Amino acid sequence: MNGQTESKKNRIALKKTRSTREYARVVAVNMVRVKGFTVSAVAAALGVDRGTVSN
Repeated sequence: MNGQTESKKNRIALKKTRSTREYARVVAVNMVRVKGFTVSAVAAALGVDRGTVSN
């Protein structure tokens, strides 16, 4: 899947989120899969454990 398709799916998912937790999940996926951040960097940015992002 290319980056543009992934980004579009993420934008749609963000509009459908009902909670901060769901929003953080979509942001984490976008940061890792589209933007190329490491799982460790995303975990640090969101203030969660690396394992949480990895799952």
